[in-house]
Amino acid sequence: MSLLAPGGHFFAAISSIDFKVASPLFGLALVIGAMYLLADARERFSISFSWEDVHDTIHSTLLESVRERRQLTEEEEEFLLQNRRLLNVFYRLIDNDLSLKARQDSIRLNGLIVTSAADLAIVSITATILHFLAALFELHDGHAFWIAGCVACWVLCEAILIPAALNRHRRLASEQLAYIADNLPVELDSKVATALQRLQSHSQPAGNPRDGEGEPRVSEER
Repeated sequence: MSLLAPGGHFFAAISSIDFKVASPLFGLALVIGAMYLLADARERFSISFSWEDVHDTIHSTLLESVRERRQLTEEEEEFLLQNRRLLNVFYRLIDNDLSLKARQDSIRLNGLIVTSAADLAIVSITATILHFLAALFELHDGHAFWIAGCVACWVLCEAILIPAALNRHRRLASEQLAYIADNLPVELDSKVATALQRLQSHSQPAGNPRDGEGEPRVSEER
């Protein structure tokens, strides 16, 4: 809408929208939103947004805690890190402990702040590009205003909001990990052992006969 009314008539243009006529646009917005999520646009187009550091903190802390009580081979550690297995262990521990579940609300809220800031940054830079292209065909001071505002919003999100929210997310996750290490070591070891059972079943050669199985029988007939 800001592209069509870049000047002072922006809010008047919004109030004049016939929502019955514009209803197909809402369906288009849903399709674009679905494509946005499927394409993992936050990770691809945001400079500061990534859950990788948070996940690395969870992985390294849980593995360090498990190593205090049992020895893990390199193969076992790689297996746990694949397909979010260790993350699933972490989330199951949270779901089964009331104290950890009570802390989840603040973590979910902070996660919403992180993703919202990343979405706002992507919308801002997209709007900047579109207003710049529109300004090439229509010289209007309003486009310059929107470009300046969108760039400022993008810088605010990428340089301040997203890093700050991610740092808080790591701190909240570290508090949960410290609680698990201090209060749930037995439960952690049990769930890790359960996850590693699949590795043991995969490592057993298919069709490997057990003792006495598959061996040819000697006929007792004389």
